[in-house]
Amino acid sequence: MLQLRDGTVVIADSSEVSKDDEPRLSVELNNGSVRPGSSTASPGYLGTAVSYDQSLGRAGKLLMAGEVNYDQAIPGVFGGSVASIWLPSGRFGVGPETTLTVRQIRLGDSGRSIRAMRFEHSEQIILADHVVLEYGGEYLSGGFVGALASSLRPHARLGMRLSPHWGAAFLLETDPDAYSLRTRVSGEEPAIDALQAGPRLVWGNNNLLLAGGWHEEFAVRHDVGARGEIETAVFRDDSRHQVVYANIMESADSSSLVGELPGPFGNDAGAAGFWGTRMVYREKLSDHLEVAGVYAWAGALAPNDQSAPLSDLRDMLQTRYRHSLAGRVAGKVPKSKTQLAASYKWIDGSVVTRQDLYGETAMAIDPNLSLSIRQPLPSFRRSGRWEALADFRNMLSQGYVSLESPDGRILMMPVERSFRGGVSFQF
Repeated sequence: MLQLRDGTVVIADSSEVSKDDEPRLSVELNNGSVRPGSSTASPGYLGTAVSYDQSLGRAGKLLMAGEVNYDQAIPGVFGGSVASIWLPSGRFGVGPETTLTVRQIRLGDSGRSIRAMRFEHSEQIILADHVVLEYGGEYLSGGFVGALASSLRPHARLGMRLSPHWGAAFLLETDPDAYSLRTRVSGEEPAIDALQAGPRLVWGNNNLLLAGGWHEEFAVRHDVGARGEIETAVFRDDSRHQVVYANIMESADSSSLVGELPGPFGNDAGAAGFWGTRMVYREKLSDHLEVAGVYAWAGALAPNDQSAPLSDLRDMLQTRYRHSLAGRVAGKVPKSKTQLAASYKWIDGSVVTRQDLYGETAMAIDPNLSLSIRQPLPSFRRSGRWEALADFRNMLSQGYVSLESPDGRILMMPVERSFRGGVSFQF
């Protein structure tokens, strides 16, 4: 059977397929997400997420998850989200998938709330020997009650195995969150991750808009030895509403709705388009250790003059092409079973947007220094498994840019320094 992994066709090994008809329940307590634009990326967030996997027999498997924010759980106004993923093949990343996410966010003590919904369906078909096409689309909706914005967005990936050691792929994507869910290589709780996947809201002209854009990419991959590979890619990113995440430091308008938005809010920096190229080397040194290195040259938005007053965000930012180097190390300590992943990305200049966002998503690399730790804990019952988790992003607080805006002083950053910690229990 052919599978499409990270945009490349591979031959699936049927001996690795294990059938699991038993339901599985997971409970996770954490202090929010480290993903920019997430509804749970605000300070002081405490929530509980629950996921449930249920086998449907010949109909596949259904993954469900729900999350509640304690601070937002007040009478009359619910704050939280629910998600479901239907896998007719019974396995994530193989065959058709259908995802539905519904979320509601309370805005401060105003009693108002933002509602968002994401519905996606994708399919995989074999066109010829060693050629697989994955295609689909998603419907996004978000905003205030009575003032919702919606969008219908397609995606497609054509993967080809040119020879035993060469492969190529063409990608057309419109949502980085959806791309992250489909290309994830590992991860035990995809339904919980789906809770925070799109749509991303952008603040512009005193209104909330839906962020989005087009990403086209052509990549060629070559196997190096038994455990390594080199990939080169050329891509193009276009967006009508380029997102710049920021926090308000000093507000000039106390009645502005922006101050009520949780976490860093997305500013509309206008239309922008960037070309880029990327080279990746990955190698699995052992069964418990993987390394990766990435060089990228791509465009991003950067400030013109940080000392000048900001009359309009679009006038203060311009496209700058930057070089970047990134590295990632991921492994597992055999005896303690501790899972570690550390990454660092260096960019040769200041930027306020992500440089090569889709490349970072596929490689699980964040700008600057990030660290992820997963530690199994002793179980009180044999039928369950406890695990402690900790995610650190931008540990050195790099990449921050302070600017003056009509709403006051704002602090912009591609990635905010943040910490996510908690425990999960599976049984």
